[in-house]
Amino acid sequence: MRCKRSLINFIIVIVLIISCSGCFAQPKFDKLSNVSFSIIDQYVAIDNMAAWPNLTLLPNDSIIASVFNQPSHARVEGDLECWISSDNGQIWKYQGTPARHEPNTNRMNVAAGLAHNGDLIVLCSGWENPDKLTRVLPVWVCRSSDAGKTWVVSESAVKLPSGIVTVIPYGDVVLCPGNELAVAAYGIKDQKKSTYSYVLYSSDDGHTWGEKQALIAENANETFILRLQNGRWLAACRNKSPNNISLVTSNDGLCWNKEMELTNPAQHPAHFLELRDGRILVTYGDRIYDPNCPSGIKMRISSDQGRTWTEPVDLLVLEGSNRDCGYPSTVELKDGMLVTTYYSKKVKCHQRYHAGVVRWRLEDTK
Repeated sequence: MRCKRSLINFIIVIVLIISCSGCFAQPKFDKLSNVSFSIIDQYVAIDNMAAWPNLTLLPNDSIIASVFNQPSHARVEGDLECWISSDNGQIWKYQGTPARHEPNTNRMNVAAGLAHNGDLIVLCSGWENPDKLTRVLPVWVCRSSDAGKTWVVSESAVKLPSGIVTVIPYGDVVLCPGNELAVAAYGIKDQKKSTYSYVLYSSDDGHTWGEKQALIAENANETFILRLQNGRWLAACRNKSPNNISLVTSNDGLCWNKEMELTNPAQHPAHFLELRDGRILVTYGDRIYDPNCPSGIKMRISSDQGRTWTEPVDLLVLEGSNRDCGYPSTVELKDGMLVTTYYSKKVKCHQRYHAGVVRWRLEDTK
C-alpha cells in the first residue's frame, strides 16, 4: 500500500512539473546549442558610480557612455554624465554632463543615440526625493553637436501618451527612414500602477517627440527597441511579472505582437544589437538568486531576424555581485570587436559600484 501511495505521489509531482513548465512560452532555439566567442580583456572602466552605462558608437569608432555619476541605486542626488573612449573601450574619460540635477532630485534614467545629422541625443528623466523615489521627473531632451562636450537642454519637448503623467526613457535612440527617430519609454497610466511601454517618434530629427506614438506592451517597463535593416522591429520588454524578458515584434513600429519569452524570471533587462553580418545579439543581466551560481551577463544569437535563438551562454560571470548588476550595452567596432559595458555594485575583487567593460569577439560562422 505504501509503495502504491508513493507511486501515486511521484506521478502527481511529475504532472505538476510538466504543467508548470508550460505556464510560459519557451524561447525557440536554433540548431546551434553553443555560441563560439573569445574574451579579449576586461576592465573596471568607470569606478565608484552605479552608472547603468548606455553606449553610443560615434562614426570615428569612439564610444560614448551615458552614466549616472553616483555610487547608489538611484537613492541619492546626482547627474547624468557622458564619458568617452577613443581606444576601443580600454580607457574612459569624462566628456560632459547632458543633464545636471536640481536640488533634491537626480537625473539618471536615460535613452541615447545619434540623430540623422550626427548630433548626440540623450533623453533623461529621474526622481524627486531620491531617498524615497516619490515622483518621476519630466523628460529632458539633451542635444550635443560636439560629441558630448557641451549640451543644449529642452525641458518640454516630449508629448506624453494619453493618460500618462510622465515617462521614463530607456535604451537607444533608433534611426528611422527620412528624418524620423524613435525611442522606447514607459509610464504609469492608472491607479493600479500598471506600467505601459511605448515607442515615441520624432519627425524633426530629435528636437521634439511624441506626436506619433504606439503602445508596445502592457505591464512592461525598461523596453529596448531595435529596427533591423529590413524594417522589422524587435522589442525586449521587461515584464512586471514574472520579471523576465518577452520578445515583441512589429513590421511597421506601430502594431506590436508578443512572440515568446526570451529569458527566465530574474533575467533582465536586455539589449539588442544587429551585427554587421546580419545576426542579432541579445545580452541581458542574469540576476537569479542562487548562492551556487553567480550573477552575470548572458547572451543569445539569432540568425533569422529574431525568430529563433541559440541557447543562452554566459558572456561574463560576476562573482560576488549579489545580483545588483547587469544592464549590458554593446557596440560593434569596424574590425568586428564587440565592446560590452555593464554595471555592478561589487565583484569579488572590487568592492565598489562601477561600470565594467568586456571586449570580445564572436566567431565568423553563423
